[in-house]
Amino acid sequence: MGFEQQSLLGGEDLELTPFDKEKITNNVRATYRRAKLILPIFAAVAVGAAIAMFICAIVFRGGKQLIFLITGPSLLFLALFYAVMSWVLAKRFSSRQAEATELFREIYIGSWTFEKHSWETFAKWNFKQSLKDNIALWCILALLMVAGCILFVVMAIFTNMSIGQNFAVSWVPLSASPLLIVVIVMGILLYRRYRGFRRDVHCCVLGRGTFYQMGTMVPLQPATSYTVSTIYNLLSVHFEKRSVGELQMNILTINMKTRGKHSDMPATVMVPVPEVFTQRVISWIPTFVNGYTTEYTINLEDVIPMSKKMQPTQPVHHVTVTKDDITM
Repeated sequence: MGFEQQSLLGGEDLELTPFDKEKITNNVRATYRRAKLILPIFAAVAVGAAIAMFICAIVFRGGKQLIFLITGPSLLFLALFYAVMSWVLAKRFSSRQAEATELFREIYIGSWTFEKHSWETFAKWNFKQSLKDNIALWCILALLMVAGCILFVVMAIFTNMSIGQNFAVSWVPLSASPLLIVVIVMGILLYRRYRGFRRDVHCCVLGRGTFYQMGTMVPLQPATSYTVSTIYNLLSVHFEKRSVGELQMNILTINMKTRGKHSDMPATVMVPVPEVFTQRVISWIPTFVNGYTTEYTINLEDVIPMSKKMQPTQPVHHVTVTKDDITM
């Protein structure tokens, strides 16, 4: 069966309304407001636990008292760490809230909502691709769960532990954590796959130094800047026609990197662009990348399989569009 070009069905309005824009701004500000509360809550819990340890040290005597006296100061140190990090991140999040306010003002470049019918096709592909990309993780977690089950059987045969003790010693350490990770990751992937279509979520907003898509605002800095964990370096942008299932879709691919625990981590965001927004997105891209990266490509003639990744070896400003599109 041949490919079908995505089209605008039923007069679908793909422009963000003032109400949509206000809702996006409020959602982003609320997200950062909630984020600022997480570490203070952890700090308060750590302080409460430390106080409980000191009370137990007073009540109990002997060896147990020493355990409580060691644990108490450790928890206080942890609470201090959370408090300092909370102060640092609160300043950054306040800056992000200010950027959210300006998203549709001074830094605004352009925006669009996704077509509902083509988004469902894209989301299905994205879900399958996420499962494939994490195949190594699934294998490791499966091996750990099997190892926990084997250890449980071996200890049941060769030890005199009760079932509860055996379960806590053998299965829980090896299998409980992997199982929890699987549940959380699958829950996130399934939520993204089957989440109800909302105009303030299933959309994209381009701004100078940031962009918003799928309910998340992503702060950017130049590709050559020192990487930090709370912001992304914009490496390259590619606007291409790609085959997704039985559709041909215009896909805006944004390649970034951020600071991981030990090294830089790559990150890629792929955004579907409705056909009626093609010319506008082409005109927005130079403004979006200006001052952040010198690498962007526009190719709307060749249909590229979604499995093929763009990996340019040098900065480019290559543009290949059809005769009906804007030429740059």
